[in-house]
Amino acid sequence: RGREWGSEQPLAAAIGAGAEDRGISRAPAQNFLSLTGRGVKGSVDGTEVALGNAKLLEEIGAAPGPLAERAEQMRAEGRTVMFVAANGETVGILGVSDPIKSTTPEAIEQLHRDGIRVVMLTGDHPEVARRTAETLGLDGYHANLLPEDKIARAEELRKTVGAVAMVGDG
Repeated sequence: RGREWGSEQPLAAAIGAGAEDRGISRAPAQNFLSLTGRGVKGSVDGTEVALGNAKLLEEIGAAPGPLAERAEQMRAEGRTVMFVAANGETVGILGVSDPIKSTTPEAIEQLHRDGIRVVMLTGDHPEVARRTAETLGLDGYHANLLPEDKIARAEELRKTVGAVAMVGDG
């Protein structure tokens, strides 16, 4: 479904599926741009639209306004927050959660029993990352990272602790 909505990113697929479930039809986007670590933007029926995080809002000069408080509530609930902007004005907010797989806690416990530290490197907001790390009993986390930041952080860890294995959704 992600391709149908203009992106292969996992969150795009979730948003597309949620929209379809609600009977929302899509309109073709022109000048579509995927902005790594920030979101997407383009033009739909002559309206400049953007969907992404607070970094993207800042980049296009849109303020979250009254949605800022709701965004913090969603993050405290462990949701990834994305803002919707039209013609430079914030008009909506989406909260997406990625449920923890049932096998993940046991896998992390086994890694800990084997003496392996588990650290999460994520592009998520720090509050979402903190909540996930606490829920899973991780040894640490680093949030708000772009893909290149994750590679650099993994390299730093390798220099500090030795061998590093990295698992991701990409």
